[in-house]
Amino acid sequence: MRKAIVAAAVLAFGASLVAQDASPRFEVVSIKPVTLAPGPGIIGMQFQPGGRFVGTRVNLTILLNAAFREPDQPAVRPNEILNLPPWATTEYYSIEAREPPELGDQQLNATSPTAVALVRSLLEDRFKLQAHLETREMQVYALKLARSDGRLGPNMKPAAVDCQALARERAAAAAAGHPMPPPFASGPPAPGVIPPCGGIMRPGEFAAGGTTAGGLTSLIAGAVQGATVVDHTGLAGSYDVTLRWAPDTPVRAAPGASNAVMPDAPSIFTAVEEQLGLKLESAREQRRVIVVDHVEQPKAD
Repeated sequence: MRKAIVAAAVLAFGASLVAQDASPRFEVVSIKPVTLAPGPGIIGMQFQPGGRFVGTRVNLTILLNAAFREPDQPAVRPNEILNLPPWATTEYYSIEAREPPELGDQQLNATSPTAVALVRSLLEDRFKLQAHLETREMQVYALKLARSDGRLGPNMKPAAVDCQALARERAAAAAAGHPMPPPFASGPPAPGVIPPCGGIMRPGEFAAGGTTAGGLTSLIAGAVQGATVVDHTGLAGSYDVTLRWAPDTPVRAAPGASNAVMPDAPSIFTAVEEQLGLKLESAREQRRVIVVDHVEQPKAD
């Protein structure tokens, strides 16, 4: 009887090891360092039809966020990734990979558990990553409604285009193998025009079409350096938004440039309240953080 129990325990332990090793891994991975040229350009990653994964001008922080995404959880901010090496935000890579054939024809999205496991295995294999999640109390800025009547500012209006519906249409077309509808926004918008289902960001200015309160929170976080911004607005739906403020770091614009910062532009805090009808309040909250225990720069191939 005792031998049977021991044998069963050994089998269970072996099954556990197999389960750990069964995490999906890319079949082929190519990583090349790239130079981040000034000016607009695509930065991000995408799981494409046919089992192809492409990372365009991505750095370690972008990859870490993708490798630790959880359903219904917002992305971790850069300042919530701890113990990063100096090159984490300065070295960019072009990545092409092929999903394992056993995944079949399923179309992955960035937040699906399989996609998260694939990116994490890429980091473990090529960046020698060892990292874990923790919850820590951190200083944040809570984004709230500024007026008791809930009225928004002049630069924040209900979206003219239903971008979520367009996103679902593109996803359905990709899953069915049909040509996808055109991108939401192509090329730089005309001066004063908010790009539909897209955005543009310059020092001291951004415009976004069809953005949610969560998306707006991420944009504002980019202007509040070194801090996390949390959505406490309670707003649903999508909005067309423009915002102009004076960056903390002075920006030199070329002579005649159209994106020169206004000399009388307000601080980001004043701009958010006057132009959007929202406000930023300092607070402390429990936040998920990624703690990097070990990581190495990948070898190019």
